[in-house]
Amino acid sequence: MTAQIEEILLYENKKHCTHFDGIYSFLKKNKGLEEPFSESSNCYRGYEGQWELKDKKLYLKKLKVYLKSGKTADMSLYFPGSKEVFAAWFSGEIDLPAGKETMYSHSTGPMYEKYHVLKFKKGVLTKKFEKDGFF
Repeated sequence: MTAQIEEILLYENKKHCTHFDGIYSFLKKNKGLEEPFSESSNCYRGYEGQWELKDKKLYLKKLKVYLKSGKTADMSLYFPGSKEVFAAWFSGEIDLPAGKETMYSHSTGPMYEKYHVLKFKKGVLTKKFEKDGFF
C-alpha cells in the first residue's frame, strides 16, 4: 500500500495535513450521487479536499473528485454554484499531527509523537484535546 494523499485543513492560520473521509459521510447521507473513484494507489478515497475551520465551523473550500470515466470534477459535482460549503454532514474526529515525526512507513505515511484532535458534531467543533501518538 502506498501512503495516501492527505486532506488539507486550514486551522489557526496554518495548513495542516490530515486523513479523514469528510466527503464519504456526505455521500452516505446523499445516496445516488456519483461516487469518487480512483485507480491510483496514493488516493484510494478518490478525492482530495481542502477544508477550513472558522468560527468553530468546518467548511469545505476546494474539492477534486476522481471519476470512473477517468475525468476529474470540482465542488460543483456535489455543490453546484458554491465556493465553500459548511460541512453540516460531518460528525467525527480529525487528528492533526503535532510534535516530531516518530516513524515513516510507505504504507501509512508519517506517524507523530502526538496529535491535536478536533471533535465535530454536525460540522461544529465541540471539543479539542491532545493525544499521544502511536509510537
